Amino acid sequence: DNKINILVIPAHIKKSSKAARLIYKNLVLGIEVMDLAELYEKIFQKVPLAELEEVWFLDNIAKSHKVYEFFKKPIEIFLAIVLGIILLPIALIIAALVAITSPGPVIYRQTRFGQNERKFLIYKFRTMCTDAEKDGPKLAQQNDQRITMLGKILRKTHLDELPQLLNVIKGELSFVGPRPERPEFIKLIRQDVPCFELRLLVRPGITGWAQINYKYGASVEEMYEKLQYDIYY
Repeated sequence: DNKINILVIPAHIKKSSKAARLIYKNLVLGIEVMDLAELYEKIFQKVPLAELEEVWFLDNIAKSHKVYEFFKKPIEIFLAIVLGIILLPIALIIAALVAITSPGPVIYRQTRFGQNERKFLIYKFRTMCTDAEKDGPKLAQQNDQRITMLGKILRKTHLDELPQLLNVIKGELSFVGPRPERPEFIKLIRQDVPCFELRLLVRPGITGWAQINYKYGASVEEMYEKLQYDIYY
């Protein structure tokens, strides 16, 4: 009578046998039945972690993509080599500017967690002063005073990430994937953000769905939000 064409059902309602019978009756009327999580994904292009249960992860994430990975990795390595050759003049200019404008190493190396929690060294042009972590590891904040003047430009343009092409060539990074986090921060994040370890099932990336659609995560709440995009990817 109301010309309804879609029913959106939260997961807990489907567990009721009475509700399931009512939903089934609507199927024969040609009404589409959709999970709340599925609708949420279509609209916001991220997953609603609070609405998901273990069964959802088994259905959607516990799938093997070996053929995809078999072709993806060598193609990325080839592209990284080509891009590295093309962008080498720009990289040399940036390296010279970093060396001239602030004391310290040109390339900054940092331990990150890769696929299946394998540790690797990520390479970036240094954007902070050399004593930035004299008091221990700390997430970068907005208007962080530790970032140099040149570093602000490099971060804004993402040119500080050019050396990460070497990580792609070594097979440690993908062009697209979740942001690789530091082991020190992952221990803390896991305590407050459920399912965070799932993003370690795939190779991390130079850029990713979360980085494009959401800001830099500097708090537990922001990490939780970013994870919803990462799991969607």
